[in-house]
Order: sequence, then C-alpha cells, then structure tokens
Amino acid sequence: MAEITLEDIVLTLIQGDAALQWSQQRQGWEANSNSNVCSWDGVNCDPIDFSVTEIDVSTAQIQGTIPSSLGILTSLRKLDLSHNDFTGTVPTEVLSLPQLAYVDLGSNRIVGPFPFFVSSNLEVFEIEENQFSGLLPDKIASAYPGLLALNLSNNTLTGTLPEDLCLLTNLNKLNLAFNKFHGVIPHDIGAITHLQGLFLNDNSLYGPIPSSFDNKDNSLVQLFLQHNQLSGTIPGFLSEIHSLKDFFVDGNKLTGAVPTELCDRQLNAVYFEKVPGADARKGCESVSCALNYKSEDGIFPCEKCPESKFTPYLGWNGQCIKVQERHILDTLYQENGGSEWIHAERWGNPNVPHCMYEGIGCNEDGKV
Repeated sequence: MAEITLEDIVLTLIQGDAALQWSQQRQGWEANSNSNVCSWDGVNCDPIDFSVTEIDVSTAQIQGTIPSSLGILTSLRKLDLSHNDFTGTVPTEVLSLPQLAYVDLGSNRIVGPFPFFVSSNLEVFEIEENQFSGLLPDKIASAYPGLLALNLSNNTLTGTLPEDLCLLTNLNKLNLAFNKFHGVIPHDIGAITHLQGLFLNDNSLYGPIPSSFDNKDNSLVQLFLQHNQLSGTIPGFLSEIHSLKDFFVDGNKLTGAVPTELCDRQLNAVYFEKVPGADARKGCESVSCALNYKSEDGIFPCEKCPESKFTPYLGWNGQCIKVQERHILDTLYQENGGSEWIHAERWGNPNVPHCMYEGIGCNEDGKV
C-alpha cells in the first residue's frame, strides 16, 4: 500500500463541488498537480525539514467535516479554516496538535463543547459564529498563557465567566458576545492592561460594571456591554480611560444618569457617522438615552415618553411603559436589596396584590 504523503493529507480538506472549483484556481491544489505541498497557495513549511507549519484555506467554500488526518501534521503552527461550511465536531487528533499558535475556525457550523486544544503555544484562538455549546474551562489562562486574541462570539456557550480570564495578561482582544453567559463580569477584568477590545454584549450578565476599570494603565479602545442585565450606575471613572473611543451599554438595568465626563468624550463617533441627523445629538445620547426617554437602540435618537408613561432604565430599548404602581414598587424592592429589608412581608411575591405589601396602604380604588 502506498505511503500517505503530505499532499494527500492536505487534499483531504477539499470537500464539495464548490471547494473543488476553488482548488482548481489555486497554485498546487489543482487536480493531478505534481508540485510539492510547500509551494501551494495557503501552505507554508519549515525551511529545514519541510514539515507543514501553516494551512490557510479560509473562504475556500469547503462543505464537509474537519479531517482527522490533519493530526498527522504535528509541526502545524497555524490552522485557518474560517469562512467555510465545516460541520461536525473538531477531531481529537486536531485538538492534540502540539505546536499550534494560531487557530481560526470562525464562521462555520461546527458543533460540540468548547474545543480544548492541547497546545500551550496558542496566541490567536478564534471560533466565532459556530454552534459550540457548554462551559468555558476554568483554567483557560494556565492552558494558554500567551493568548493575544480570544474570539468565542456568536455561539451558544453557557455558564459563568471564569475569573481565570483575568490572568490572560497579554490579551488585547476578548470577544464573548452573543452567547448565553450569565453571572457577574469577573472583577479584575479591567486589570488586563493590554486589552484594547472587550466585547461582552448580548449575554445575560448581571451585577455592576467592575471597579477594576478604574485603572490608569487601561488600554481599552472598545468596551461593549450592551444587552445584558447589568445594574447600578455608569461609573464616572470610565472617562479616565483616555484611549476609549467606543462604549455601548444600552439595554441593561442601569439607573441614574450618564456621567458628564463621559458625555464630553463624544464616544462612538464612528458608529454615528452612519446615523442621519447625528450631528444634533447631545454627548450623553451617544452613550445612552436618559430615563423616561425611548429609543429603538437605546441611544440617539432619543424621544421623551408621554405623560403617564416611563422607561425604568438608561438606554431603554423599545417603547415607553405605562406607569403601573406595582411595577414601581417591585422595581424599588429589586433595585434596593429588598430581600434584606426587615419589614417587607409579602413584597416581591407575584401571587400577592401590591396593596397587601407590608407598609403599603391603598384606597378603595386600589391606588397607593
């Protein structure tokens, strides 16, 4: 039986008619090519032993599964399979590649749990826009101490964010957006001093914005926290992040007002270049519409609610709400530690009329 060649291994990636057509237009990949794999488009090799060190078949229109035979390429340092139509799971043989420093599986339809690669050399790890599910590993920093970019966005990952993420001291991009994470934002995440882009939007994170962002060495340029369940107020110390250009926080449960110092920064300027009439916006509206103002996106343009209606939070996405006494009382209870109140019999009980809350009196019309 003929020995399998490096060319044979790499060619296992070409699956589907569209990928076959792609290969016929690329140096070395065409049918019956006798050229050495090291000369192929998207393939690089070690200059001494000619082992394959890089494979880039992004946007090759591949339809199929990731070949387990790639695990034979133990010198592989870069694997870019992004923007194809790979399905199935990541083979164990590929996860076991010992030298990988760059992995991009983004924009496919790959399934399974978080793909835990064994290589401790990983610097770029991107698996966005797939169908990965389950929890993040607790010790991600000890597994990948040199990580520079981590993009897990647009999957269905769940659970809480491990505090271990804060130990990725070289990280400059962390994108966990559009997943199903819950719990609080790790407290020390603002202490990652090289971090320039932090995207935690569109999850179910709650609690306050961490005070660790109050850090004179902070390098953040983009901070996306919108569409979560964050509470409390927008801290003024964020204005001290001099590198910050884009800050989105609408669609949370934040109260109070946008700090004047942030309003004066004219944040999110690039976004508003595409918004008609944005030159007329107030600085605060670049960050969030005020209480009792509505907006489809929670930011400019903001429209004041009519009388008898309100919005309970800053940056409210959607319509104004008709004032309901029960809602006001329940919000008061939830936002002010009601579960710790001494005299709060029946408060917060959905099965009890609000007029029966301890300390609340109503007239014969049921009005407080």
